[in-house]
Amino acid sequence: MSNMMTSSKLMSQLMAEVYNLVTKPPAAGDQDKVPDEAKRGGRFSDSNTAVHLAMPGLALLEEDFNNMWTSSNPQGLKGQTASFSVLVDSIPTVGSSKYTQNAKRVSQAYEAVVNGANATGPEMSDGVKEMLVKMDKFLYEMKQEERSPFADESSPEPESIRVKTTAYKRYESMIDDIGEAADDIRKVAATASRKADWQAALSNDEITEIEADSERRQRLSDRALKAAEDYWDEFSSEPNRRYKKLKKEFNGDKELKWVGEALTYQSTHGNELSASLLANAKELVKQGDWTPVGASVPVKLAFPSSTKFADKKNQDGWTEMTISTKDYHKLEKTKHVKVEGSGGAGWGFWSAKASGGYEHNKNSTSVESKDMTVTMEVSLVNISRPWLDATIFSEYVQWNAGRDQPKGSVSSGTISNQTDNHFLPFIPMQMIVARNVKLYANWSKEDKEFVSNSSHSKTSGGWGPFSASVSHEHSDSRFEEDKHGRGAGLEFTGIQCLGFISWVPPFSAPADGGANDKEFVSAKVNEASANAAEAIIGNMNVSPEQRQDLSDLIKK
Repeated sequence: MSNMMTSSKLMSQLMAEVYNLVTKPPAAGDQDKVPDEAKRGGRFSDSNTAVHLAMPGLALLEEDFNNMWTSSNPQGLKGQTASFSVLVDSIPTVGSSKYTQNAKRVSQAYEAVVNGANATGPEMSDGVKEMLVKMDKFLYEMKQEERSPFADESSPEPESIRVKTTAYKRYESMIDDIGEAADDIRKVAATASRKADWQAALSNDEITEIEADSERRQRLSDRALKAAEDYWDEFSSEPNRRYKKLKKEFNGDKELKWVGEALTYQSTHGNELSASLLANAKELVKQGDWTPVGASVPVKLAFPSSTKFADKKNQDGWTEMTISTKDYHKLEKTKHVKVEGSGGAGWGFWSAKASGGYEHNKNSTSVESKDMTVTMEVSLVNISRPWLDATIFSEYVQWNAGRDQPKGSVSSGTISNQTDNHFLPFIPMQMIVARNVKLYANWSKEDKEFVSNSSHSKTSGGWGPFSASVSHEHSDSRFEEDKHGRGAGLEFTGIQCLGFISWVPPFSAPADGGANDKEFVSAKVNEASANAAEAIIGNMNVSPEQRQDLSDLIKK
C-alpha cells in the first residue's frame, strides 16, 4: 500500500465517522431510550449531507470568539462576528472533499436566488388571505432602527424594518434548543454503538483469527457490549433530562403553540409561500448586511450557535473519537462519501508560505507505515444565518428562479446530481471542531525533521486538516512514542476547525421560469470577500503573537 493511499484512507475514515455522527440513528437496542427527533437521525440524512474537510487546517483561539455579536448578545463585537461570517460563507466545490475559500459565496448566491424568485401557483381565496394577514401580524412586526448617537437635527429619521415578533423568536430559539438536545442524545447513542463493535480498530487478519475462536469472539463481543452500555448509562442521562425538560416547557407554552399553528397554516394554504412568504424572505435578506468602517463590501452576519467550544475548560458537547485505517475495510462496503480518488494527494504535511496560502512538504508522503490512527475530541457547532429563510425550499413553495431559468437550477436536491453550475449546491450548516488531537503512525526521519523545523521557527504547518498552529506554543506540536504500539503520536493540543457539514437544499426552483418573469441576476463574483477569507485563514495559521486583529482583516 502506498503511503499516499494511507493518508487517503485515514481522511475517508474521518469523514465517514463525522458523517455517521450527524446522520446515523441510534442502534436498534437503544430505540426505546431516545426521542423521535434522535431516532430520525437529527437534522441531517444520507441524501442531503456532505462532509468537507478544511485544507489547510484552521487554528481557533479563544479570543476569536470572545464577546461576539449574536442575537442574544446585541452589544457584542460585530467585527468578531463578521470575521466568522466570512470564514463560513464559501460554497464548497462539488466533487471535492476539501473546504477551501473561493469567490462563490452562500450570502451572494442566496440573495440572488431570493431576489430573482417569482411566485407561481393558484390564487388564494379571500378567506385564506384574511387569515394569512392575521397570522402574519402575529409572526412579524415593524420596528424602528436605532438612531445613531452621531445624528443631528438634519439627519433623517431611522427607517422602520420588518422583524420577527418576540413570540416567533422564542419559538425558533426553543426549536433550536430541542434539536440540539436531540442531537446530543444521538451523538451519545452513535458513540455507544461504535463501542459495541468489537471489530473496531482490528485488521481483516485479526478479525479472521478471532472469528475462528468462538469463545474468544464471545468474550470480546460481551466486553464491547458492556462498554457500550456503561457509556450510554453515564453520558445519556443529562441530555435526556434536558430534552424532556425543554419539550415539557415547549408543550406547555400556549404562545409557542400559536406560533406553530400560524407557521403550519402559512405552509399549507394557497400560494402564500409562493408570494407572501417569498416577500418576507426578500425583506429578511436585506437586514443581514453590515459594512465595517473602511470596508468596501458589506458582510452578511452569521454566528455560531454557541461559543462554549472555544473555552478550554468547557467539557460539554465534546465526543471522544478514535479513527484508524484498520477500519477502512468496513467503509468500503458503505455508500459514505470518500475523499477524491487522487491517492490521498494533498493530505500530508503542509507549511504556510510567507506570501500567503500554503504549500505541501515535498516529503509529505514519507510515512513508513500502512496504518494510521487519530484520537481526538470532536464537537459540532451550528451556524446561524438570521437572514437566510430556508422555508422557501419547502415542498409547498411554488416559484421559479427567473426568466429563462429551468427548474432545478438552484439545486438538484441530491449530492450525486449536484454541479458547480447550480446556484446553491451546498450550504455549510455546522462547523466541525476538534481538540486534543493525536495522530499516530510510524513516521519517517524526514517527517520528524519537518515537524521539528516548523516547531522551532516562525513557519506554521500541519498535516491534512490538522493545524500545528493550534498548539499556541510551537513546542507543543511534538512526537511522543505511544505505549499501545501505534507508532509515534504527533500531538495538536489546541482547538481547531477541521471542516464543515454541508446541507444540500431540496430540488429547486420547482418551476421553469416564464417568458414574462423578471430576469434572474446572477450573484456577482465576490473576490473581495474571498480575499478577506484567505487573509483570515492565513492569520489563523501563524503563531498567536503574530496574528493581526480579526476586525482589520475583513477590510482587505
